[in-house]
Amino acid sequence: MMLASKTEVDISIIITAHAEGRLSHKTLMSVLRAAAKLEDNNISYEIIISMDNPSQDTESYYQQYARDDRFNILVGSYGNVADSRNNAVKQSRGIYIALLDGDDMISSNWYLDSYNLARLKKGLFVLHPNVQLQFGIDEERELVWVMADSYDRDKDAMIMVQFNRWVSALFAPRAVFDDIHYKQPRNGYGYEDFCFNADTIAAGIKHYVTPQTTFFYRRSINGKQNEHISQHTVLPYTPLFDIDYAKTWKMPEGSRAASLGLRTIPRRIVTKAYNLAKSSSLVRRVVGNQTKLIHDVLYRRKLSGIPNWLIEQWREINSIDNQLWPTDNSVRRLQYHPRSFDQDGVDATRVGCCYAQLAKQFTKKPDYIFFTYDPLGAGGTEKVLINYIKSLKKSHPDWHFAIMRKKPDNFPFEVPDGVDFIDFFGMTDGMHPWERNVLFDRLIIQSQSKRLHFFFNGWANGDYAYNWVREHKNFLKKNGYHIYVSWFMQEFVPNDEHGRVMTFADPYLGEIYDCVEAIFTDNQTIIDRSLENNYFDRNKFKVHYQPMDDSAFAKPHKISHRRPLKVLWASRLSYQKRPDILKSIAVRLNPSEIRIDAYGREQNYRGSYLNGISSLTYKGEFKGLSSLALDDYDVFLYTSQVDGMPNVLLEATAAGLPIVASNDGGVCELIVDNKSGKLVDIDDIDGYVAALSDLANHPELAKRFVGEAQKIVKSRHTWQEFNSSVSKDID
Repeated sequence: MMLASKTEVDISIIITAHAEGRLSHKTLMSVLRAAAKLEDNNISYEIIISMDNPSQDTESYYQQYARDDRFNILVGSYGNVADSRNNAVKQSRGIYIALLDGDDMISSNWYLDSYNLARLKKGLFVLHPNVQLQFGIDEERELVWVMADSYDRDKDAMIMVQFNRWVSALFAPRAVFDDIHYKQPRNGYGYEDFCFNADTIAAGIKHYVTPQTTFFYRRSINGKQNEHISQHTVLPYTPLFDIDYAKTWKMPEGSRAASLGLRTIPRRIVTKAYNLAKSSSLVRRVVGNQTKLIHDVLYRRKLSGIPNWLIEQWREINSIDNQLWPTDNSVRRLQYHPRSFDQDGVDATRVGCCYAQLAKQFTKKPDYIFFTYDPLGAGGTEKVLINYIKSLKKSHPDWHFAIMRKKPDNFPFEVPDGVDFIDFFGMTDGMHPWERNVLFDRLIIQSQSKRLHFFFNGWANGDYAYNWVREHKNFLKKNGYHIYVSWFMQEFVPNDEHGRVMTFADPYLGEIYDCVEAIFTDNQTIIDRSLENNYFDRNKFKVHYQPMDDSAFAKPHKISHRRPLKVLWASRLSYQKRPDILKSIAVRLNPSEIRIDAYGREQNYRGSYLNGISSLTYKGEFKGLSSLALDDYDVFLYTSQVDGMPNVLLEATAAGLPIVASNDGGVCELIVDNKSGKLVDIDDIDGYVAALSDLANHPELAKRFVGEAQKIVKSRHTWQEFNSSVSKDID
């Protein structure tokens, strides 16, 4: 027996243990069986048991080896496997380190074959088993994962954007661990093995498989992997996925299959045939006693694709764990990890290529990221977004910004320098949700930006960014992220649900409230309404009244009795903007007295919806209010049912137009009825008609209304006030 000496040994075998209890025996038996082959070849080793807050039965089991010269028993209170491994490595004496978790097993040739292969390698490297065979009482069937050697760093990075390439069991020179340590899985970060593999690849350390070796991975519904998934754990920053590095990746050509020789096409055909036979009562009746024949065919097909050495090791481990044996049924039902065959082909690198393309859209790593709903257009939300960037650029000129939406071809707002538009949702359209989530996680973490600003202005349950925040709220809170929310108004309620209240506050804001640093609005009304039925801290809400340029103010328009009153309606043809009300108003008007021109992008309504009314003319789309000949109009008409403080009303006021508007959201903070304009209940058609007629018959009202409205805008909606509020509320 080649016992470990007090000095250096060839191999330090490290088993990390926690609460495996009786399963510890099975793990150690597989280790001792493999270690016996080291002894036969005069290879020295030590076995380090690194226990982390062990259960009583786990500690009792391993302490029986405390006097065995081969063993070094360590007990700590790390609370995570990363520190347990790092400490064990620090106390080890091996030229090589071999790691194994406390409920897994390895084939008997793993240590000897890995040692022999390692001695042929130069520099730093990591070895892994050739195959992982996943099993467990919570598993419906065994799963085989065939692993392959690492490729060049770019290709490995592209593949690993989507998934980890290698298992936790490894064999490596001790010097690998001098340069790379396992990262603690805390505060929502995790996937220690994945991160270690990524960090080593980033450092230029190659990974190889030891041919014809097997890792028996015991999977449980209470295991760490399921815990990571259920808690929405994210991979911490790693240089392998750094955004600047991803820009340089060379796109792959061709593909290469793993070299185990497992035939996939016949297996899939037979498997489908078998599943059809099993699931269809009609087929079962037809084949009757032939079902056994189908079983036998499938078994022989599957068996012929599995190499003999894997079958042998599968049988051999049975003496340690009786769950494992290549029975007819287990072979027939065997599944394969999806990356076991085409490991570096087009499909394997597809998600990584998308990540690289997204990375190239960042001209610089952002200090601040904006997330908006729906495609960007030319509306009020987009203007608010640009206003924030302009203001933040003033107080933080060195900050770089990213907007997670594609910039429209005809974006009407002037965008400052240092702003990137990232077409995340366009480029990931059609991807599997899991793939999109992986990409989103990677971009946020690898950007290293800790300031995230979300515009939640619609039905939040369908908002991707909102759901991401909700799933990661504990992670965001624990890791120093500044989460800002902009929110302006209640949600649209259909006529048949009149009286219903739908807002982002209840329940959506409540679901993410604890991780949100501040909620920004452009009106006080929405805050007051939200606090009526929600227990929120009023101090967390900040009103940022949107700014107007002083030079934009015009004198009030003069209304003439000599021609019909010319009314402008400019919005979207959407349910929220109520073109149906506009139509009802127009039907009631005498075109010789009042005429309406309507502009707006078609959304829920076609422009033809407004045809056939003599007092109403639909003029098509427009690119912002300033693009229209405003001097041709006397009054601005607004019929929206869902609003905060509409930018278009600020612009109309600055242009000198008196306003007749629906009493919704923050509109009443600008339009005070019969003082700074005409305010009408949303469905009061008679009220709109009366307000327009009043202005037509009393032109002097227009001058008074515009004067009062402009006083409000000039005193409250200034860039000075806006910049002061933003710099105070955003750090």
